[in-house]
Amino acid sequence: MIENSSIFLEKAFECLADAEVLLEKNRYTATVSRSYYAMFHVVII
Repeated sequence: MIENSSIFLEKAFECLADAEVLLEKNRYTATVSRSYYAMFHVVII
């Protein structure tokens, strides 16, 4: 799975960026969801 590590890490950072935008708009449930998926993609590595 090492060869896919950069793909999953990129997805994680993308989810975190999405979460930051959602947090700024007070979209808390969506922020938690994006944060969860960021952690999910990192754990896959």
